[in-house]
Amino acid sequence: MEVPIIIPARIGSKRIPQKPMSMILGEEAIAMVAKIAKGSRSSSSVTVLSDDIGVLNRADKEGVKVAISKGEFRNGTERALEYALRTF
Repeated sequence: MEVPIIIPARIGSKRIPQKPMSMILGEEAIAMVAKIAKGSRSSSSVTVLSDDIGVLNRADKEGVKVAISKGEFRNGTERALEYALRTF
């Protein structure tokens, strides 16, 4: 069964500021996560969901879908749920 992958990526983290753009082994975290998700055999699509245009631009370079999250959320699960409810 194929399923969509939704990756919530909030830039304003209090614990790790700029977390999606943090460098891991010379690459932005969001780029690394997008590549791994694209490689999943059960994925029908990969979407990076963020409130930051810089994160979305970087994810777009990896060839995944991007979407702006709308509203305030307590966590990534709420952010992804809002997107899923308005999209699927």
